[in-house]
Amino acid sequence: MSAKTYGRISGALLLIAFFVHGGGSALVQFVTGTPVVLADVVGSETRLAAGVLLMLLNCVVVIGIGAAAYPVLRRHRPVTASAYLLTHGFEAALLAVGACSSSPWCRWPKSSRRRGTRDSVPWPA
Repeated sequence: MSAKTYGRISGALLLIAFFVHGGGSALVQFVTGTPVVLADVVGSETRLAAGVLLMLLNCVVVIGIGAAAYPVLRRHRPVTASAYLLTHGFEAALLAVGACSSSPWCRWPKSSRRRGTRDSVPWPA
């Protein structure tokens, strides 16, 4: 493929990542009320799950952006291309941690919970 095609793919993935993460964040914040507190989510598990899955899909798209730009960058600066790909992998990992922390499936162990706070939240609200 040509550099122009890789550029178009990277641009499309960038727009997709923007909307997917924004939609996932909006769904999670709609359910929880804030991006941190997970109290009283019982009635909206489906909406929360959809938001978390969209945020995790964003992680895959971010890696795709790095992979699509890699061949173009490699032609000019191989070290820069590798660093760019590595940076997008690190960004995807951090985004996955953020999505997982919003998920009801990833609970903190009881030993790490602070005293005097809600059972499902290990930090003060």
